[in-house]
Amino acid sequence: MRIISGNLKSRVIKGNIPDFIRPTTDKVRESIFNILGNYIDFDDLNVADICAGTGMMGFESISRGCGNCSFVDKDSQSIRFINSLAESFRISKDKYSVHKNDALKFLEQTIKNFPEHKFDLIFTDPPYKANFLNQMVRIIYDGNLLNSGGFFVAEHDNTEIILVPMDWKRIVDKSYGLTKIEIFMNNID
Repeated sequence: MRIISGNLKSRVIKGNIPDFIRPTTDKVRESIFNILGNYIDFDDLNVADICAGTGMMGFESISRGCGNCSFVDKDSQSIRFINSLAESFRISKDKYSVHKNDALKFLEQTIKNFPEHKFDLIFTDPPYKANFLNQMVRIIYDGNLLNSGGFFVAEHDNTEIILVPMDWKRIVDKSYGLTKIEIFMNNID
């Protein structure tokens, strides 16, 4: 795996990826970022990489100039892996934060403790068959965590169906074998 574009372009993952992590392939990640590049400029975006695994979606965002990325994963091995990558990529600590937390709890705590905090771009890639994407979408929507014009990107099992909030527009719905990628834009003004 490697960083596709930006100031970290072509940097390769060093170290062993924990066995239980199913990283987003370079091909799928490149497709997602090419699509997003048609809609947004990554400069200074506030990004969340939830159920981050290796953190590659967040690192790709940092490479492209996002202002800050919050990496969230409940597994200690993932957290160690993300921290070691950030160190090996020499990313400034003001560009990211790492949270060992359950995805839904992180979102609820953000709403409660930082009610003005919003994200411009949220990535999530929960374990397949976890079936909590709709709960996540509801928390993000009800808590107003996604800025107007912001994007929610979900990678999930192709059998899971996301119920789209009325104000969100689905702009991508693609399948790659068992993997489905959906990208939604928040149209609230």
